[in-house]
Amino acid sequence: MELRVAEDLDRIRDHWWWRPGWREGRRMHTFHLTMEQAPAVREFASRAREVLGGFASLDVVPDRGLHLTMTGIGFEDEVTQQQLADVGKRVFDHWERLAAQGPAPTIRFTSVLVAHESVMLIAEPAPWLEELARIQRAAVDEVIGEQDWGRFWPHLSLSYVNADDDPGPIAHALVPLADASPAAIEAAPTLTLMRLGRDAHEYRWDVLRQEGACPR
Repeated sequence: MELRVAEDLDRIRDHWWWRPGWREGRRMHTFHLTMEQAPAVREFASRAREVLGGFASLDVVPDRGLHLTMTGIGFEDEVTQQQLADVGKRVFDHWERLAAQGPAPTIRFTSVLVAHESVMLIAEPAPWLEELARIQRAAVDEVIGEQDWGRFWPHLSLSYVNADDDPGPIAHALVPLADASPAAIEAAPTLTLMRLGRDAHEYRWDVLRQEGACPR
């Protein structure tokens, strides 16, 4: 697997600053693709923990927290249950329609990236994944109101940075893991609608609805 370091990365920085709207105890409704049915990802993450757990500036992600970030719907105190149900129906209806099309949705992770606020697996582009992001964003725009969406960049974090540090030793420590890994790791994702929190240096969630990769 390819090992990369973000361009112009001289120092890594704390990921856990409070982004707009977030505060301790506040929860957000969101969609993620989770890894309950992705043993190869979980195995790689377990080996990565052995490496990254030795750095005090990193918080490693446990199996229960592995996810590919998708689409935020809104904070739970700003989204009604009816709005949540309407968005969820549109997205899960699309997910189920994938069952009538081509191969089951599969994510291919092809590189490890040491980035400014995390160490992550990067997924290669896939039409079904881009379309799922588009459907989710369109549902939120139509039901909740138009949002200012950024670029969709499919990734899965293996650890988050908790303090300013030098990325060099981290990248160096990852070389044997990357060299010993296959060129790509495939995952059958689970679509999860969740109630998400980010207290105590960890993303944790309550599952509101969940469906595995579409069967064929």
